[in-house]
Parts: sequence; structure tokens; C-alpha cells
Amino acid sequence: MQRSSSEMDSLSNYSNSKFLIAPFDEETQIFDCHCQSCMRSEQLKKAFFKFFWIGVIIPIFWIINLGLYFYIQWYLRHDVYHPKLNDEEFPTLFQSELKNKRSLVRLKDESMEDINSINASDELTIVADPVDSRTVHDNDVAKLKTLRFNFLKEAANQVINSHDKMRKYYRTWTLRSILGLTIDIVIIIFVVLLCTKSSQKNKNRNYII
Repeated sequence: MQRSSSEMDSLSNYSNSKFLIAPFDEETQIFDCHCQSCMRSEQLKKAFFKFFWIGVIIPIFWIINLGLYFYIQWYLRHDVYHPKLNDEEFPTLFQSELKNKRSLVRLKDESMEDINSINASDELTIVADPVDSRTVHDNDVAKLKTLRFNFLKEAANQVINSHDKMRKYYRTWTLRSILGLTIDIVIIIFVVLLCTKSSQKNKNRNYII
């Protein structure tokens, strides 16, 4: 069956079209660490923050923060952990191809002329055909393995980063609590020394009299 001249022209124009890779806000999955320490830390995160500021008025709350820190961050199990992923959580080849198609915006000839006129080609990625912009694998099995590997790698990085971020948060506010306690102790020692010295002077005066 032969194609009409209009269909052939349409296909020719499509193959010669330019495409701009455009960023779309994809709904990405977020993976957090599920170790005992991180789970408990998430529950007490706001309280830990509040206790620090209450400690400015009532220093005993800084001591409470120290106790919470050692209990949550060191006593509870704190090895990086995440439950095994189900097959439904892995992306499919269809989703990957759909994402690639959505990330390509067809440009008209006028748009290409405008882009060239403002000399912005170094800031844009232009591809001649959406098919050429995708990584071509030998078969669907290889594609799926690569897709799953990249997905697991990204998920593992997110879990590790969330674990480190949570521990850093508690470590930061614990150090601030220790600093607050240290300042209070120094002030108390200074006041006691002043009172002792003043009392000693009064005793010496009474002795002289």
C-alpha cells in the first residue's frame, strides 16, 4: 500500500523537526531510612527542637535532650535499613518511555530561528528526533534490568542520605544543648566565686574591726 504525498510530506517534516528537552515536574518516590533510630527520631524531632529553646529558660531541658540523644541515636538500633521493595514499586518500561516522551517538546521552525538569533544554543539541549534521544538497548530484558538497577541505586542513596541527615540534625541540636549547659555552668561558677570572694572580704573587715 502506497502512502499519499501528503502523508509522506508529514512524515518527512516530523523526522526533520527539532525537539527541546523540557523539564517536567515528575512525581518521584521518596525513600527514607526505617531503622529504629530514624523512626523514633522522626517522632520526637519537634519535641527535641522545642526542648532546646525551653532549656534557655529551664536548663534541665538541655539535660533531657542529652538523654534523648544518647537513647535515640545510640541505644536504639541505628543501622541503615529499609524494607524490601515490592515489584509494584519498581518502574516499568512503559513508564520510562512515557517519561522520555513527556520530556520532549516539539519546536517550530520559527522557534528554532529565535533560539539561534539569541545565541542560546549553549543553554539548551536540542535533539533531531525523540527516538534518537533515548538509550537503545539490545532487548527489553536488558532495558528492564538497567532501569531497575538505576532505580535501586537512587533509592539506596535516598535512604542513606535521610539516615545521615537525621543523625546530623540531632547531633547539631545536642551540641547546642551542651554549649548552653557549658555557658550556664561557667556563669554559675563565676557567680559562686564572686560570692565567695565577697564573703571573704566581709569576714576580713569584721576581723579587723
